[in-house]
Amino acid sequence: MKLIDKPVSEIKVILVPTAARTKEELFYVDKSKKELLNVGIHAQDIKTLDLDHKISFEEVDGFDVIYVCGGNTFYLLHKIREAGFDKITKQFLEKRGIYVGVSAGSIIVGPDIDDLHPLIVPLVKLESTE
Repeated sequence: MKLIDKPVSEIKVILVPTAARTKEELFYVDKSKKELLNVGIHAQDIKTLDLDHKISFEEVDGFDVIYVCGGNTFYLLHKIREAGFDKITKQFLEKRGIYVGVSAGSIIVGPDIDDLHPLIVPLVKLESTE
């Protein structure tokens, strides 16, 4: 929280649950949201943004943090590209926004997710895992 120059009670978060598809994964999305509330972020300052449509920068502008939850990394990469969220996130970070990734949400910002094939069954076929 020290990366953001304002009180925790004023921090606004975009919560991206898109990678979570199973009951167990959705449990962790709920847990993540509760943890944000427990540190003092207000419920009205947490906006859930599913990557089920083309995302515009206006949807994330004015927020301090993009928090991407875990789930299936291959599905998440597919939805990020489909929604144009990769470009939006880059713009957001250039404006000094903070990115927090949990599990798939952190793996996705690495250079290539192909090494996960032995561990995770892809839900979608990707042209590139980079």
